[in-house]
Amino acid sequence: MTVRQEVLEVARDLTARGLVPFSPQQVIDELRRRGTSYQESSIRTHVVDFMCIDAPTKHGVSYPDLRRVGRGQYVLASDAGSHTAARPDRSVQPGTSSVITRTATPTEISGRPWSWEGNVQRVFADYLAREGWEVTATADTASRETGPDVVAHRDGVELIVEVKGYPDSSRASVNTQARHYAAGALLTALLAWGDHPQAHIGLVFPDAKTYRNLLRRLRTPLERLNISVWIVHENGRTETWLEGHAAQP
Repeated sequence: MTVRQEVLEVARDLTARGLVPFSPQQVIDELRRRGTSYQESSIRTHVVDFMCIDAPTKHGVSYPDLRRVGRGQYVLASDAGSHTAARPDRSVQPGTSSVITRTATPTEISGRPWSWEGNVQRVFADYLAREGWEVTATADTASRETGPDVVAHRDGVELIVEVKGYPDSSRASVNTQARHYAAGALLTALLAWGDHPQAHIGLVFPDAKTYRNLLRRLRTPLERLNISVWIVHENGRTETWLEGHAAQP
């Protein structure tokens, strides 16, 4: 099948399951689960441009398949009248939780432990889309793809995020490995800041005692560095643990 046919099949399936509006990331995740051979960039371009009736086509190709009903939210064009985009609640304060409605927990998405990095990344990307961010890139964590784990844009702000999972329980010292993960995430965040000084930098971790203890000790430097931190819970809830000023619209 062509990429358009695959995207349309997934859009129809998501609609039939009541998972609407859907984000480009949801379509990408579902196609990855089905073993698509198409690149993420091609899938995303079809959703937000080629197949979107509202998009000003830049490539001379247009199909009236989807309609944009909100920032990062799409429905089948034939079904658009039944859905309106929910206005995102951006009143979250540092240290408080932002709750979103989900239809599947991280484990249900991939079959792997909920705290696996790929699951945490998927839940967080979906959260960003619901908060009005346009997620423009996600790394394929399963293949250890290099580059930022999540890149998103909103109101002229570029957000670059490093995502970490929790170590497999089969490792000899899970807590020690988790500390190494956290240290690596912080270094990557600082390097991203150096490479993209105008961007806002964020970190995402699964809910785990080791990470929370480290974050409490790092709160002051993270605040001074203006790095945002989010924590993803097992039930799919995303908590805004620390929000930097640049992330505000």
